[in-house]
Amino acid sequence: MKKIYIFALLLLIHTSAHATQQQAVCIVPIAELVGAPFGKDAEKRHKSLFLEGYNACALRIGQLLFNEIVTITETRYNECKIDVTDHFYSSSKKNKKMYTYWTLRKNLLLMNDIHDKKVIPAPFKDQTKDDNTIVLNSPFYDRKNRRHYSAGTRFVLTQATPVQKNRYQVNVLTTHNTTKTIFIPKKYCFTYSNKPDKQIKRFLKIIKQYAHPLSGHIPYAWGGMSHNAHYKHPFKKQYYPEKIGYNDGKQLRYFQTKKPHTGPYSGLDCAGLILRSAQIAGIPLYAKNSSALKNTLQPLSPNEKIEDGDIIYIPGHVMIISNKDKNYIIEARTQCDNYGYVHEIPLSEEFPKLKTITDLYNAHKTKKRIKRVNKHGNKIAKLPITILKLRSIYKQ
Repeated sequence: MKKIYIFALLLLIHTSAHATQQQAVCIVPIAELVGAPFGKDAEKRHKSLFLEGYNACALRIGQLLFNEIVTITETRYNECKIDVTDHFYSSSKKNKKMYTYWTLRKNLLLMNDIHDKKVIPAPFKDQTKDDNTIVLNSPFYDRKNRRHYSAGTRFVLTQATPVQKNRYQVNVLTTHNTTKTIFIPKKYCFTYSNKPDKQIKRFLKIIKQYAHPLSGHIPYAWGGMSHNAHYKHPFKKQYYPEKIGYNDGKQLRYFQTKKPHTGPYSGLDCAGLILRSAQIAGIPLYAKNSSALKNTLQPLSPNEKIEDGDIIYIPGHVMIISNKDKNYIIEARTQCDNYGYVHEIPLSEEFPKLKTITDLYNAHKTKKRIKRVNKHGNKIAKLPITILKLRSIYKQ
């Protein structure tokens, strides 16, 4: 009897970690993505991931949005190993595209189980002007289903009824595998555009909107790729206190909201800001971390000029040139540097010796290490600067 029990237990363990290779769709507004499975206490740990912290102690490496399609390659307990279609990351040492993450199984619904697959938009990389898809450029609250959808969420327009004058009609999948009809005001959405100039113009409009929201701030979240809410207060320690924890004897310094928080944090990191804004605008960009952006976009060549929308790369961080004439940049910057949100600032506030875009161009050309400071003007490091051409994405 004991042998039978042991055999059954081994069989259970084996079947709980088998490769499935099934397509699935995200059915929650935001799903946390991590690099390794958490095991039996996965649900608790996914709900309590830190907003951000030193030395990547937040563990989050990405986020998935509602309606995004993935491929499940393995299941362990209540977690799934997935391959994501529309974004990848890479390390600073190896130019290898990585698409694999872990997320909670309950965040996903198998495509084979969906009764009406027409409500699921095709992956972003397969989107065309004929597929009748819209994308949110701003957060939207769905009162019928009580969901806060993130900017970047994509929906398929309903074909059965005529288009409303000031709003779009779409069907959305519920967690119970049924569909409901909702209406989204047109001001919250973009339709498809395949014109690079229009896409870059939209990209700049989006990031400026995120840097100057009508109220509150969009917080920096380590690995963050979502925006479905504004935070009322600036990211200051009285609202988001720094905490100390330990893991395997190592001290961790991290940040969370002062009030108890359960579930995914809405927020963007430096590369997440660029990726989401680019895809909302229709730009075919899939790199989701700074190293991947460095390996994807081409550096500014001697015969090229700096344009608004070009990316400033330093090891571990990226920024967007938002106004070359006024020497402004936009970034999502960590609270570790005393910021903690998406903002627009003069170039010289980040690099005191770079007063103008011409200075920035010279720093890129000479590869001289430039001093970088935090919000209080204290030196953080001296780093080489590379300007990456956003338009180079169209040459691939």
